[in-house]
Amino acid sequence: MSNVGPADSEITLTLPDGSRRTVAAGTPAAAVVRSISEGLLRHALAVDVDGEVLDLVTPLRKGGAFRVLTARDAQALAVLMNPSRRRTSRRSRRRCGAFPRKRVPSSARS
Repeated sequence: MSNVGPADSEITLTLPDGSRRTVAAGTPAAAVVRSISEGLLRHALAVDVDGEVLDLVTPLRKGGAFRVLTARDAQALAVLMNPSRRRTSRRSRRRCGAFPRKRVPSSARS
């Protein structure tokens, strides 16, 4: 079920609840997850698009069934056990604001 727009400029993603999201082709998976929920983005490790597990920085090129993988999903185990994917996943989550860097006020620094 690859839902690609006429000029490959938009793709349609079907969420587990049956709702659909149309996004531009090349949109990072994290941006789609953020549009669903900020809290879900904080817990997201990867996404599953039509059975293909992708990290959060991978640009989406095809549409279809879209599912967010968290630590509670069995498929997320592959992401957690693969060191290169784990680094990418954490790095992408930091870029997307899921792990904001702590800022110490200058008055608190010694």
